[in-house]
Parts: sequence; structure tokens; C-alpha cells
Amino acid sequence: MQVKPEKPLKITSMDIKKFMGVLMYMSLVRLSYTRNYWSAAFRIPQVADTMTLNRFEDIKRFIHFADNLSQSGNSDKLKKCGP
Repeated sequence: MQVKPEKPLKITSMDIKKFMGVLMYMSLVRLSYTRNYWSAAFRIPQVADTMTLNRFEDIKRFIHFADNLSQSGNSDKLKKCGP
């Protein structure tokens, strides 16, 4: 929403679950490039059949858990990690 408010990325809770599952699987089965999981030469069905490469990259690019619009006078460097 903060990057492209005119065209927000529609993500469901199932998309987040799939995304997290793909990330966990990628941590177990390591390839040199993320795109290789979807490539013809190295295709990993557990990843490629779960979500498309474009969907994975969109979520990876835009996922963000802190609100940048709430600017507090606090100079806490860890404010995005806190509650």
C-alpha cells in the first residue's frame, strides 16, 4: 500500500502461508539463484507448483510489516522491530 497506493497488491492469508512455506523449503534445498527454482533446468516442483515466480517476487518485493507513515520523535533504530 505504501509503495503503490493507486494499485495495492492483493494478498490473502493463504498467499502469505504459501510464501513462508516456499521460503522455508528454499532454506532446505539451496540453489544459487532464486529464479532457478522455477527454471526449466532446475525446476523444483515443491516451489514452482505452489506459486508463480512473478507472484513470489511481488510478495518478496512489497512485504513490509512496519508503517513508515507513523513518524514518532523517537530515534529508536529498532522501532520497526518492536510492537
